[in-house]
Amino acid sequence: MRAAGVPRAEVEDTVVSNWQTAWSSAQAEEWTRRLIPNLKEWLGREKGGLNFHTTQLMTGHGSFGKYLNRIGKRQTSRCPYRQEDDAEHTVFNCYRWEGLRHEIRHNNLTPDNLVSLLMQSNNNWDWFSNFASTVLKSKEEEERHYRR
Repeated sequence: MRAAGVPRAEVEDTVVSNWQTAWSSAQAEEWTRRLIPNLKEWLGREKGGLNFHTTQLMTGHGSFGKYLNRIGKRQTSRCPYRQEDDAEHTVFNCYRWEGLRHEIRHNNLTPDNLVSLLMQSNNNWDWFSNFASTVLKSKEEEERHYRR
């Protein structure tokens, strides 16, 4: 509940500022903090709704060897190309997904500028959403096969 006479925008700014302080100093979720360093910018975005697969890529919680190994669902954290299989590797480095990254590569995509680029246009956000769905559906199917 806000104090009487305090404008809503001021209360929201204070809340977001407090979240930002906690977010910046958090020990966990390093990958997500790297992608979204500025909560005010992220919360105020006009483009880009999250879905199941985009959320997995942005949190690193999904069909990634590193995550599955950490929670005991896989014995290795490596991808088939023998690299550490995490969200960063999947989005930016894995040879397997190079063809899907081709469309956005001209933007010099990095973990540090991904969210800014996504928020620049609906086309960029659509690319990311399609990339996430295509890649993670494939990884999920492989994971089902891997567990058999």
